[in-house]
Amino acid sequence: TYGNKYKGLADAWNICGSIEMEKGNFRKAISYRQKALEVISINFSDLKGLSNPLLKHVKYKGNLLKILESKLRDMEILYASGSAEVRAEQLLSTAKLAVNALTELNRSMKHEGSKFNLLDKKAVSLFEKAIEISLMIYKKNGDIKYLNESFRFSEQSKSMLLADALHEADATNSLAIPKELKERENELRLKLTRAEKMRFDATADNNYSVAKIQDKACFQLKHELDDLVHQFEREYPSYYAMKYSNRQTKPAEIMELLDNNTIFIEYFEGEENIYAFVITDEGLRVEKTEKQSDYNYKINAFTDAVSDVSAANDAKGLMFNQFTTHASQFYKKLLKNCLTGGKNRLILVPDGQLNYIPFEVLLTEEVAMEEQNGDYANYGTLPYLIHDYTISYNYSGALMCSQNSEQREELNGNILAMAPGYNNTNTTEVRSGKEVEIRAHLSSLPGAVKEVEFLSNNFEGNFLFNAAATENVLKKTAGDYSILHMAMHGVVDGEYPEYSSLVMDETNSLKEDNLLYAYEIKNLNTHSDLVVLSACETGVGKYQRGEGVLSIGRGFMYAGVPSLVMTLWNLNDFSGSMIIEKYYNFLSEGMQKDEAMRQAKLDYLEESAGILKHPALWACYIQLGNTSAINISKKSYLKYYIGSGIMLLLLISGLFLLKFRKKAEIS
Repeated sequence: TYGNKYKGLADAWNICGSIEMEKGNFRKAISYRQKALEVISINFSDLKGLSNPLLKHVKYKGNLLKILESKLRDMEILYASGSAEVRAEQLLSTAKLAVNALTELNRSMKHEGSKFNLLDKKAVSLFEKAIEISLMIYKKNGDIKYLNESFRFSEQSKSMLLADALHEADATNSLAIPKELKERENELRLKLTRAEKMRFDATADNNYSVAKIQDKACFQLKHELDDLVHQFEREYPSYYAMKYSNRQTKPAEIMELLDNNTIFIEYFEGEENIYAFVITDEGLRVEKTEKQSDYNYKINAFTDAVSDVSAANDAKGLMFNQFTTHASQFYKKLLKNCLTGGKNRLILVPDGQLNYIPFEVLLTEEVAMEEQNGDYANYGTLPYLIHDYTISYNYSGALMCSQNSEQREELNGNILAMAPGYNNTNTTEVRSGKEVEIRAHLSSLPGAVKEVEFLSNNFEGNFLFNAAATENVLKKTAGDYSILHMAMHGVVDGEYPEYSSLVMDETNSLKEDNLLYAYEIKNLNTHSDLVVLSACETGVGKYQRGEGVLSIGRGFMYAGVPSLVMTLWNLNDFSGSMIIEKYYNFLSEGMQKDEAMRQAKLDYLEESAGILKHPALWACYIQLGNTSAINISKKSYLKYYIGSGIMLLLLISGLFLLKFRKKAEIS
């Protein structure tokens, strides 16, 4: 019935290959892999060679991935042993095909959850294998192209879903697709967003009958959206070419963006090693560090020590030693060898667990330990990395290139800033149980109000407080401002990151729930150059391979915002407002964004004392994306001075006339 193209037959041949591999018969094992590839492909046969089918000719890409992973192991062993049977190009082309097959599977999956599942299971080991193979070949023959290929694999592992979304947005916005089709696409996406929200609320309230209805609605809307995209692809092939363009950023492209003071470092966290791809204006090199068995424990211990000021105050000696030990160790293992003398600006692309640490607090020197039970801890004099380097972050080199090459129309320099008051705790019956629970635990944020008051006194824009700071206003007007400043509570949903949210004032509106969810943010119509998320944990979320950290901030990157300020842990209301005020002052003086953030933090350290110098109170903000200086419209008081002068002249004139009349009456 199935002929010789039965998937089970391919699996059988692959198992035969694995048996031969266990015996050490690697060449024979490969011949069985070739038989398996022939079974799942159209017009391919190379039983005695090492070639691979074209990806477009493979019927079963899931099987292809499995077969290629096995074939790669066989070929790698033969190549490393010096066998002439396997050439460098053959080995590399097999690694490329395996990675491209994974990318193709990722694109073909319509549901993001299934994408994450695939990426978590396959991506780490496969990309690490591809990187390791490229570096092995480079070490053996010295050809720089293989070093560049190792970076290409690291790039391909970054933000697959985010890159797909941005490619699609670029395509629909820049090409001549009819207005009615674009409007139809936007309408479907909006309906899908609402249906997904209703499904989530119903599930959270254990209302499974409603959840089932909304699940069917989501399926139908996704189907309609897919049909529309296929119509775009059929009738507008340029759209398809742009959307699925396999744009691979080369080290040379990144080098062009770097001045002689900047180091770009992209990390790849594998299962066995951590790779740091270091690019300067002089070229690319790779630093490789073995991943110790206690790596995750140390990351967790470090993030606890850096973010918990209460623990640091309660157990001074213990927490001080924990912080300084890990901060200096991570510097030595992960960063020290990447640095080059004479350069003082870092652009970092973290990976895996490294997404959760602020590199600014790493210690460039070892620090003497205090008594474990002691009552002394001086965080103010530590040799933090921030003293020597200006630091910013990004999701990938490709996104950095895109952010710097995009020609954006300069807006008005105005700010839309929002500071809810959280005074209304009464919720309508239409709110879900989860939403009611969120609002029950909200407290007022005096520091957030102080931030927005500062902005309103010094800059032009629209500054909204309390019940005026609503989701509806944001969605309607976000596209009119250069800067969005959200000074409010952020709620992170660790299990369902797309339902993390920015919390605005409850107005009992039936149209909006005033919880701006991460999945809604990506549909915002905003052209802002900078978004400042002065809220709790806006940069933190669940880590998914191929996507980066799933956070509230990531949603704004989906929406096309080139530059973000986010937080890595719960923000301290007092210190946060101080740093933000300084940040805006430095921005208004023409500083680049990353330098403005650095100077704001250093000023805070200089002006604070005692436990207030702890990193938990100043290091939670990170600058992500484009770091160029930005135009901010300062508030001009000239008109007020002129108005006051006119009023004063009128007053003097009035007094003079009154005095003149009195004299006239006397005479």
